[in-house]
Amino acid sequence: MFVDGRVARRVSACMRIRVRVSGIDTTPDATATLVYDPADPLMLRMVLNEQEANAWHIGRDLLADGLGGHSGYGDVRVWPLSTTAGDVVNVVLATPEDPDYWALLEFPAPEVRRFLNRAYRQVPRGIEADLINLDGLVARLLTETP
Repeated sequence: MFVDGRVARRVSACMRIRVRVSGIDTTPDATATLVYDPADPLMLRMVLNEQEANAWHIGRDLLADGLGGHSGYGDVRVWPLSTTAGDVVNVVLATPEDPDYWALLEFPAPEVRRFLNRAYRQVPRGIEADLINLDGLVARLLTETP
């Protein structure tokens, strides 16, 4: 994929995060790998503990907006927080089926900011929609089986 006459590349970053889950008193720290692929320019993938079964897709701008204030609603919400250990970005993942079940992921804000800066250098904010292959997306949706 070309952006501004150059090849836009995939960006990833692995970081240690704190995890809290509803109904569980203690949870171990985890690793999270954030992946931005210009082929899916509006989203990023978040893989927990290197397990694809533990992957979530969230909006790149949702995470970026959450660095400066509350962002999102429903099953994914993001907001910044200053702690004694440093600045973090909280990401809450919830299930619409059971609002009492949720996971709070606490990311180191400086690492998230560096990752997003690299991702926005590949595909600047505001041009993502120009890169979406709508014909390919519709064809894929029509051929996928549940």
